[in-house]
Amino acid sequence: FSSLAAWGPATFDLSNSGESRRVQGLWVSGNFFQTLGITAAAGRLISPADDTPACDAPHATISHAFWQREFAGAPDVVGRSVRLDGQVFPVGGVTPRSFFGVDVGRQFDVALPLCAERQVTAEALTALNSPDWWWLAGIGRLKPGVSIDTASSELRGVSGPIFAATVPPRYTSGDAENYRKFTLEASSVATGYSALRGEYDTPLTLLLALAGLVLLIACGNLANLMLARASAREQEMAVRLAIGASRGRLVRQLMSESLIVAAAGALLGAWLAQSLGSLLVGSLSSLRNPLMLD
Repeated sequence: FSSLAAWGPATFDLSNSGESRRVQGLWVSGNFFQTLGITAAAGRLISPADDTPACDAPHATISHAFWQREFAGAPDVVGRSVRLDGQVFPVGGVTPRSFFGVDVGRQFDVALPLCAERQVTAEALTALNSPDWWWLAGIGRLKPGVSIDTASSELRGVSGPIFAATVPPRYTSGDAENYRKFTLEASSVATGYSALRGEYDTPLTLLLALAGLVLLIACGNLANLMLARASAREQEMAVRLAIGASRGRLVRQLMSESLIVAAAGALLGAWLAQSLGSLLVGSLSSLRNPLMLD
């Protein structure tokens, strides 16, 4: 890899007191945005200098949507503050409008460097200094000429020593044995990381197959209706032929009528697909786990 970064989802509370105002957040290592090649729309994004053990005055990176929603797109947003779980962080920069994060189905509002997790948690035992909390994922950029298979092969080769050396102390012997069997591998996230794909891939494939079957039945019924209508128009066609219409002219007329029906059905279907698709995503979303699919 030419660069490796870590990230993890988070939820922060914006409110000072009273009713909770939850926003979607990200924990990111200092080189997260550099690894992805994301540049700031305003100010500067979190960098390696912000994610240090000392963690002096860490700043927050906010999304473009959050900037517009909470700060009304104010041009002086850099340097202003945002309160997250009771802790105040200065805003250092804004991500571009097109960047929603790396987790498909989830958008982020605020990103903080990993080192700030101690400040937000404000407890002795934090995820950052605990050896057995699973809260981060790794993402990297392959070096030019290196394939996914090559990267996976190398990762599998170093997996044994890594997991053997990092067994959490409080694991039982059985848990420790299972832990040592873990392996690392690389998989493409060119279209983003998505837990939704694994969770809903099979149900949506079955749903698509059922929709295709219903469509075939509808097409068969429509074909029968058009045949019945054509039978009822035999006299009309005979008259048209008698007054000089050619067979080609009649075929073009019937094709035009069929195309109008097909176009109307396609437009209605596209509108229904858009509307019902949004309804489907909305039904999977919740206040604690809001989904955003463009």
